[in-house]
Amino acid sequence: MTTPTEETVRAAGAAIAVIRGGAGKSLLILHDELGYPGWLSWNKRLAEERGMVIPPQPGFGRTDPIGWIPTYRDRPDCTRKSSANWAPRQST
Repeated sequence: MTTPTEETVRAAGAAIAVIRGGAGKSLLILHDELGYPGWLSWNKRLAEERGMVIPPQPGFGRTDPIGWIPTYRDRPDCTRKSSANWAPRQST
């Protein structure tokens, strides 16, 4: 599946959008402070071998802002804490 899909999950008190695309071992992609630019040519090529999970950070795209996150640098911690609600389960 190289065409991305989007779902919304509840985590950390907010609605968080999660874009998924591709097939294979999951790869988490976090955008920079400019936000998620959309499904680009490199996403499509990477999706041929990997399953991508792209959660737009709080306040970006369709993900709700979260008031207790004071700066962009604090957002990855929110992603880590909320990933249990949307991250793929890996078998060991």
